[in-house]
Amino acid sequence: MFKTVFFGKPLLFGCNLCGECCRQMQVPLSHFDLARLAEAFPEQPLLNWVRLAPIEAEDPDAVRLEQSWRQLCLRNRGPEEGCVFLKDNSCSVYPHRPSACRTWPLDLNAKGQLEVSPAHHLLYTTACDKTPFKETRPIKRALGENAEEFKAYRRLLKQWNALSNDKPEKQHFEAFWAFLKPFTRPQPELL
Repeated sequence: MFKTVFFGKPLLFGCNLCGECCRQMQVPLSHFDLARLAEAFPEQPLLNWVRLAPIEAEDPDAVRLEQSWRQLCLRNRGPEEGCVFLKDNSCSVYPHRPSACRTWPLDLNAKGQLEVSPAHHLLYTTACDKTPFKETRPIKRALGENAEEFKAYRRLLKQWNALSNDKPEKQHFEAFWAFLKPFTRPQPELL
């Protein structure tokens, strides 16, 4: 069972550049995340950076690709090397990083308070600094934008899954990205 940690003032979180979150986490991707990666690497196929992870059909992030259910995640080279963009314990694509990376390990609870996401509590406890986090408005804004991105993405997933369910010839990543692309827009720098 995960423990939820609520923060009063000040919020206690600090990145110490250990890179553990980049080694341990499976990072989900939305269509906006794909657009940011495509902007960063216009000449390279997105599948260089994207992993099609197996997932249950009932999961809200499940997409029908290659006649099975997948979740789009950032590629990871394993627990030693971590994320494909991790270089010297820093993100080599920091301005283009996925929205989940921008807000890790924080979340908003039902009351709109910042908390460590229960799914990330153990890693937060063992790896992160506990220094006062003075300005919470930018992270709250980023969390709200992240939630809106994934809400829109999940609506698009439902449409795609309905359109492609009985058409295996269309269930490939390139067709899915072509479907998503018109729904992306330039994103402001979140954090």
